This record gives sequence, structure tokens and C-alpha cells, in this order.
Amino acid sequence: MAAFFLALASTSLVAEEASGFRAVHLFVGINDKPAPLPKDRRGTWHAQAGQDRIVADVFARKRDGFFVDLAANHPVYLSNTRTLERDFGWRGICIDGNPELLHELARHRSCSVVGSVVAASRDTTVTFRKFQVADWQTNSSSWEHGLSGIVSTPSWWEWLTGATAKHGDAVTTVDERAKATTLANILETFKMPHSGVDYLSLDVEGAEEEVLRTFPFGSIPIRVLTIERPKPAVRALLRKHNFTYARDVGVKLDELWLHGSMAHRVEAARAHSCPGRSCVVDHD
Repeated sequence: MAAFFLALASTSLVAEEASGFRAVHLFVGINDKPAPLPKDRRGTWHAQAGQDRIVADVFARKRDGFFVDLAANHPVYLSNTRTLERDFGWRGICIDGNPELLHELARHRSCSVVGSVVAASRDTTVTFRKFQVADWQTNSSSWEHGLSGIVSTPSWWEWLTGATAKHGDAVTTVDERAKATTLANILETFKMPHSGVDYLSLDVEGAEEEVLRTFPFGSIPIRVLTIERPKPAVRALLRKHNFTYARDVGVKLDELWLHGSMAHRVEAARAHSCPGRSCVVDHD
């Protein structure tokens, strides 16, 4: 037997070429199975502050849900969606604009892997900054590889670049001009369920408003959202589209928002207590 994985990537990182999606097929055979990643075991939670367990409990441990992970980053380390996929049978789309991350996502995850920078409009050109860590594939303690993103707020990026310098990893940054597409275009292209998105994990290093401000919430339902450090304009946008703030997740990290269709689960989300990655799945 051989496993076949279809990884889908965009040419959007090459701004001079025509934009659009191109297929990349990664074949994984029985004698070419990737070694299990550290701690990639059933019953393990991976999110930085318990986002995955909170989301699983908000949905009452439902199976076969649908997630969108933007930006997906490492296939397991600090992933908000790996446990949903592996332990609860969720399907989803893993999106990342850093091409260095796509191969490992394709090898270790069953989500559709999409290589694209995401912005407010299709074919817009943005500056995409890649944080490169020399040994990120072998050193899972290197977190800086997850900081790549659109350079949208100079002061934020100045702080971020300085913050990485305090750590001992061999970190470099590279700025590239990149063509981007919209989140809606990705969802339409890669055939999300007619019922919409159960969970959107949104962490794009300060560009969250850029992703959401033109998103068609009326035609593409999103039920639960975690978002990193949303600005006041993003909070106002979410409230406008019938989302309710439920709680902080972590200290100055993410916020959990539930759509009105999930209003009956807001109190359950607020009552949830989880000690982060030390949680262990207690399968019922």
C-alpha cells in the first residue's frame, strides 16, 4: 500500500509571474513513511495555550468537523488544529505563505495544504517577510519560523525582529514581494463543505484585519474563531457580523469568538479551564 497526498500551492510568491494555483503532488510510499514527529501522539494537545482543547469542547468533542488554519506553520508544534485532525477526524485547509514550511505540512498532515499569502483582495502585491531558522526541522523549540507574514505595521515588525534577537537561534529575515489572494478565494477553490467553516485559527502576525475586512461572512459561515491580539477595528468587524467575544486564550495571546449560531456554547467556553499543552485527551 502507498499513501498519496495532494498538496496544493500557489505561484503567488513570484510576483512577476501570472498568479493562480498550481498542483504539487507528494507521494509517500510504504518504505518512505516520515518518522513520527516529537509528541505527535493520539491524546496529546499541541496548541500554545489550549486553543485546540477549548475548541474541541466548545463543539462537545464532535467528530468530522472542518477547520481552516491560517497560518498553519509547523505541522505539529504549537498547532491549533493537529489534534482536531488526528484525534477527532476533522478535515481542513492548512494555509501558509512560507514555502519552506509546505513540504513538512504535506508529509505529516492530512489537511489540504495551500501555499499562499492571504490579503484583502486578489492579485494584490504585498511585502512578505520570512523568518528563517536554520534548524527548525530538528529543533522544535525554535518558534521564530512561525513569525513570517505581511509587513503591515512597521512598529510591530520592528518589535518582532528585536524580540527574536534575544533568543539564541540562528534567525534571519528575508523580504519578498508577493502576490496574494483572498481567504474566500482559497475556500471556494478547495471546496469547503456547504455548511461552511467550523473553526478558523487566524494568526498572521498583525495582518488579521487585512484578511478579514473583505471576507464575505454572509455567504461563508464561520462558527468559531481564535484570533491573535485583534485590534479594535477587528473586534468591531466581528461584532458587526454577529460574533460574540467569549474569552482570552493565554496571556495577551489569542481571543476566542463565537458566531451567533453558537451562542448556546458561549458560557461553556467561558467556564473552560485547561493548563495548556499539559492537557491529555480523555476520550469518552
